[in-house]
Amino acid sequence: MDNTLIVSGRVMSEHDRLLSSEVSILCDPVQGDVKLYARDDRRGSRNRSRSNTNYGYSGNICCSIYDGSRWKRLRTHEVLDIKIVHYSRRQDMLDAAIRTSKSIQELKGREVYLGIPESGRLETYMFRDGK
Repeated sequence: MDNTLIVSGRVMSEHDRLLSSEVSILCDPVQGDVKLYARDDRRGSRNRSRSNTNYGYSGNICCSIYDGSRWKRLRTHEVLDIKIVHYSRRQDMLDAAIRTSKSIQELKGREVYLGIPESGRLETYMFRDGK
């Protein structure tokens, strides 16, 4: 089995808060499509657990890639700057999703391979040649 995929450049999400002209609703994915989702960072998780909504929920836009049968994590921090994927307030989440989507679209045609990162436990697709 070949453990590589080519990024299609199509970007989707199933979360209404991340939809825009650059991010379409999740439907009929094909191999290499990328799905965006939001994940609280440490500060955002702490604020959420303490119900400190005044501070907002900071976090990052994360990605998964469709391998033809299921979604798997896509590691992007080697090719996308943290300033692209990070949002410091929940209100800024859509802007971060748009920045991330545009950056993923620019990576169309790039190869990713399936492996287990040294810091992780899950099979993850990673970019072969960094930037």
